[in-house]
Amino acid sequence: MQDPVFSKHTFHVDSAPPYRVHRIGALLKGTAKHDLKSFIQIQRDVKVMRALPLVPILLKSLKSLSTPTALEKQAIAALKSWDFQSNAASVGTSVFFKTYAEVMKLAARDEFGKRGFRFFLSQRYSTNVVDLWWKDAANPVWDNSTTSAKETRTQVLQQGFRRAVEQLKTKFGGDIKKWRWGILHRLDVKHLFGRRAGLKFFNLPLSEGFGTPATVWKSHFNLGNAKAPFRTVAGPVFRMVVNTGDIAHSFWSVDTGVSGWPGSKHFGDQFKLWKKGKLAPMVYKWSEVLADKQGTWVL
Repeated sequence: MQDPVFSKHTFHVDSAPPYRVHRIGALLKGTAKHDLKSFIQIQRDVKVMRALPLVPILLKSLKSLSTPTALEKQAIAALKSWDFQSNAASVGTSVFFKTYAEVMKLAARDEFGKRGFRFFLSQRYSTNVVDLWWKDAANPVWDNSTTSAKETRTQVLQQGFRRAVEQLKTKFGGDIKKWRWGILHRLDVKHLFGRRAGLKFFNLPLSEGFGTPATVWKSHFNLGNAKAPFRTVAGPVFRMVVNTGDIAHSFWSVDTGVSGWPGSKHFGDQFKLWKKGKLAPMVYKWSEVLADKQGTWVL
């Protein structure tokens, strides 16, 4: 028997929206002639294209917010002044994505049932469908089926925003300047061995994160993770730019550095460089490699 809800409303659990490819295309077209510097700049781009159509919808809904608190007014101002860059210092990014997460939970919880809701949240890309909900004021997800009243998109967005502000205040305090995206979206690079008790020294230092799942510099987090919905779980581990006119002298970086062994002086030696979106020389000519060798490893 065909489900009457899903036969009417398209649902998919494993596809990502095209924000990244559209942004890359725009950046490529935006420069007449590219060089290594411009390609490196593209790789570390963190503009949140997802937010461009959604923030105006949120701000319009918040115009009718009843008796906003001083902190809520500051959060609204942060959204209005946000340049859509998801760098570590951004407050607008924190307010937007925290609101986005709360709105998603408010809208979807009654739609799927407990098991269905858990499944929805467990899929890495299923939450992307929320973008389509925001754009459709008549979407049935806005109405809470467990109440007799008919809730609207404006009501749910307002409620989600208020919950987001209250939770950010509880977590980071009443100074909105401390609601940095880099603190909410921590960069936690764990070694395969470092996941075990007693081997934490394999992990790289916890630091501030940047980027989002749909920015060119991909920094994925799982909104369905109840304990850490914004913790970084995936990103551009290895990055490289090649000069096709001089392939033997290209550039690269990898988050954990040249060595994956904590006893080596090269363990994590590129991490600071990688976090800044910078690259190190990649030498390809064997004669140059031998000229700079520091030892011989016999297997």
